[in-house]
Amino acid sequence: MVTHKQCGDRVLGVYDCQLIDAEKCSMWMRGVGDGYHRHVAQLTGEIPHMPQIQQGPNAVQEAGRQLRQGGLVVIPTETVYGLAGLTHSPDALIGIFELKGRPQDNPLIAHVDSIESAKRLTDRWPASATTLTTALWPGPLTIVLPRSQDVPPIASAGLDTLAIRMPNHPVAQKIIEAAGGPLSAPSANRSGRISPTTASHVLDDYHNIQAASDLLIIDGGPCDQGLESTVIDLSGSLPRLLRPGTIGRGVIGDLIGPLAKDPLPSSQDASPGTTLRHYAPIKPVHICQQSSMLALLDQGGNAVVIGPSTIVVPPQYTHLQLPIDPMDAARMLYTLLRQADQPSTTHIIIVLPEGDQWEAVRDRLSRAAT
Repeated sequence: MVTHKQCGDRVLGVYDCQLIDAEKCSMWMRGVGDGYHRHVAQLTGEIPHMPQIQQGPNAVQEAGRQLRQGGLVVIPTETVYGLAGLTHSPDALIGIFELKGRPQDNPLIAHVDSIESAKRLTDRWPASATTLTTALWPGPLTIVLPRSQDVPPIASAGLDTLAIRMPNHPVAQKIIEAAGGPLSAPSANRSGRISPTTASHVLDDYHNIQAASDLLIIDGGPCDQGLESTVIDLSGSLPRLLRPGTIGRGVIGDLIGPLAKDPLPSSQDASPGTTLRHYAPIKPVHICQQSSMLALLDQGGNAVVIGPSTIVVPPQYTHLQLPIDPMDAARMLYTLLRQADQPSTTHIIIVLPEGDQWEAVRDRLSRAAT
């Protein structure tokens, strides 16, 4: 909780009070789902039209209706919340790029509710795809394959390949079924910013975006994984890891054999999340080992430290504790970054353990710190 400097109201989130007359600063909106409170008072005393958080079977059916009509809906998945539209609707896909502010060279991931549905989106389904999807779907794994000509080019940013996955979230699966077909969905944050892992994170990002005033956000609870899916490219001669996730290289290699030894992409590739700067807070991020943390703190400013409970942070600085288990840390990462990225913060220092099991978390943070 923070306090508005001008009126003293206590609010969840960080917003500048727009009121000159503090006595008028008393209106709230309560979102549906996780008890999220929104401070929406304005000089007029009116509550503006805002995105709505809904949950339950009726919300799922309404989401399906809006999607079938070419609309956009925010859906929960086990990885992050996604801004979804029908994969076969070019107008809906254009709307995703526009509302999110996403560069149109950044491909989307098509979300399906069955392996058979995935096969209809591609011109080639190799044995490696069968092996991986049989073992790991539904789950946080995206495969990249040659795109079917029936799929609009904008679904893959004009590429000849398409990224596809089957989410392991009951609400996401029900929405795909209600929509009547695959849904393309990037993370539901504004482009380049921190991915959302709760419905309230999405509302944070879009509450003041006029084009999102009627956006429906389906609340499926906090995301279980908390990081975007692992992406493996199966369109070439050797499988290639494009984006690390909670399903590691070793698991994939054990199933389909060695992966290409190419470094992770640092520019736009056939997967989202490959550009050099991504997943970024507004405030600067520095990644360090514990031995160099104090030197960064000595540079001054109101730093926030994200790191394990075992590190000793001087009491004048905020210490947000990062779980020592990599899976738990992945689940909490974006929430901690959002908590750290406050107006009063000058920079964010992240003390990250070493080891291959931290590859996915390190990948996200290295892009956030660029």
